[in-house]
Amino acid sequence: MFWAFLLLLAWIPLPLGSNRPWSWSLLSICVGVLLVLWAVAALRNPSIVKVAGREFLLPGILFGTVVIWAIIQGSVITPVNWHDPVWQEAAKALGRSLQGSIAADPGISIEHAARLMAYAGIFWLAAQYGRDPQYARKIIWCIVIAGICYAAYGLSVYTGGNKTILGSVKWANRDDLTSTFVGRAAYGAYAGVVLLAMLALILHTASQTVRAAAKRDKR
Repeated sequence: MFWAFLLLLAWIPLPLGSNRPWSWSLLSICVGVLLVLWAVAALRNPSIVKVAGREFLLPGILFGTVVIWAIIQGSVITPVNWHDPVWQEAAKALGRSLQGSIAADPGISIEHAARLMAYAGIFWLAAQYGRDPQYARKIIWCIVIAGICYAAYGLSVYTGGNKTILGSVKWANRDDLTSTFVGRAAYGAYAGVVLLAMLALILHTASQTVRAAAKRDKR
């Protein structure tokens, strides 16, 4: 299950940053399956629960409020006077009544709520596994290795003319290195996370070297 989680972390940036309907839907399904498997394993062996749910109570409530509000915005159960005026205009133009919502596009509200829950699921698994030093190091190494691979791909495309992205003609940010992402800001954020992970490994290695040297000096 842990290796499946690492594989998922490495996969996320590949399909255009998992920022297309099919890729974020697949991500949500995979995260959901991993959460169910982890929950079953936790019921059978409670020792794998490294961080109790009560530790996330306050942030969980705040996060849940945002998700619930996004779902409410996309639902038809809200009062009519809360609905976006575009629904009234559309009803007049079509000459028939329409079930409106607070959101002008309810599908997007529900979609983003699902994506937020998938990201929360990844955070939950990372928090549980990351409490174990052995797992934590593997997670950081996974991020670094995957980031280096995506950077190498991005550099190869960039030096080759920056005309394609995963075999398709590049339709945006043609003058920028974006690797498997479409937006340069999105790849910049990902690359920043990878650099932080690399810095963590460097500092950890340096601290271990200093401690080992200090022990030798004491002897």
